[in-house]
Amino acid sequence: MFSLAQVSELRTIQHDGNNRQFFLYVPASYNQDNATPVMFNFHGGGGTASAHLNYTSDMRNLAESENFILVYPQASPDPSSNVNSWIDKAGSNKNDIYFIEAIFNNLNSIYNIDDSRVYACGYSEGAIFTYELACRLSNVITGIATVAGSMLTDYYRGELGFSNCSPSHPTPVLLMLGTNDNNYHGLYNGLQPYYMSVNDMTTYWSNYNSTDPNPIVTQLANTNTFDGSTVEKRLWQNGTGGVEVLEMKIVGGGHYWPGNSGNMDIDGNEEIWNFLSQFNKNGLLSVSEVATPIKIYPNPFDEFLKIENLKGGILFFDITGRQIEISIKNNIINTSMLDNGVYFFTTTGNEKNIFKLIK
Repeated sequence: MFSLAQVSELRTIQHDGNNRQFFLYVPASYNQDNATPVMFNFHGGGGTASAHLNYTSDMRNLAESENFILVYPQASPDPSSNVNSWIDKAGSNKNDIYFIEAIFNNLNSIYNIDDSRVYACGYSEGAIFTYELACRLSNVITGIATVAGSMLTDYYRGELGFSNCSPSHPTPVLLMLGTNDNNYHGLYNGLQPYYMSVNDMTTYWSNYNSTDPNPIVTQLANTNTFDGSTVEKRLWQNGTGGVEVLEMKIVGGGHYWPGNSGNMDIDGNEEIWNFLSQFNKNGLLSVSEVATPIKIYPNPFDEFLKIENLKGGILFFDITGRQIEISIKNNIINTSMLDNGVYFFTTTGNEKNIFKLIK
């Protein structure tokens, strides 16, 4: 029977005596029979989950095509400044590490979550908080990606009353910072004694993960010559369990999320998923464990749809659940006969995926 599992809504949970919120996106491709990865995505200081989702890092299409559950938590005001914050001033008794753990436990009681593949990414102060999750919620978080944000020094972590950084498993880390970022949350050379430099961060995580001491350095193509920046890829390989540390160095870049604003040579959302999805808590997934994702595009579509990596048959439905006969030639579906509206495409066989399509 055809069914639609998609969820896209703001949810509220009780935590520490307060109503706390998070935006949840469960893709239509979600299947209760299959353990599904999760991605947490954190807004910057003073921001909101909704603004971050709609204007900075919208991963919903990616969650559909790659089949993962997407969560945008909402920070609450710092008690001393009344500004939404993940890293509160010293003396505050609010610790959002436990808020994220509460969200995970709530979702884990409802959905079939692959708890070996729970990832986190964040922007600016949300990136700083993402490092804290890797340090202090390692029992939940598999790996992290950070954009335009630094990691707290041990000194400042102690000043804030946080425990030491003590991850419990090999931890893949991707960081993207601009060399011309002037925001104190994301200075490329850090801000002592509070925030680490990029060199300090890559040294810490490559040492912790026991990677090769020297990175493989690659200059990426400057596909957008008008954005004032280029990208240098620095990859530390062969860590424990095959874990890697990756820096996407935005040369000339500022306090931006690549692919959304600032550097347009790369898509930050795709870089984050492509990197983190390779790993579980034991390290690098084997080739047999990493399923080649089915891709169907463009979406919205007009007169055709193209399919990649299809293994098996397909079924096509309209919004009412009525099956529509279609044919595929050279991995292309002719859709010119379809009326405008919403459709659903599902694969058959052992791996069942559902895609929501719009004409």
